[in-house]
Amino acid sequence: MWLRSSRTGVCPSHVDNLWQAFLRRFDRPVMITTFLVSGCAMGTVPAAAVAGVLTLWQLYAVALVVATCEVFFTPAYQTYPLTLLGPDRLMAGNARLTSTVTVAGIVGQPVGGVLRL
Repeated sequence: MWLRSSRTGVCPSHVDNLWQAFLRRFDRPVMITTFLVSGCAMGTVPAAAVAGVLTLWQLYAVALVVATCEVFFTPAYQTYPLTLLGPDRLMAGNARLTSTVTVAGIVGQPVGGVLRL
């Protein structure tokens, strides 16, 4: 359990709040960067296939890069509504975001299967 420092009056929760506010400034650049890196990595697969040099190790490397980008993208994506909406509209915004992701996850796969036929 963290205790308030008697000398400085700084509580670790204050430090944590400041750290989160600092990191919130980087949400958008992190999302853009990881999206571009992930897209470029996935773009190498069809390029290598057309060139006839696609290997299993390249697929492993692409999967690793995409998964690593996802690890950084997801937290930035989940905290970005606070930056966009502010504290007063955050609850409604999170509800809409969550419902959109849920509907896309439920409906998207069957629709993709129908479109593939």
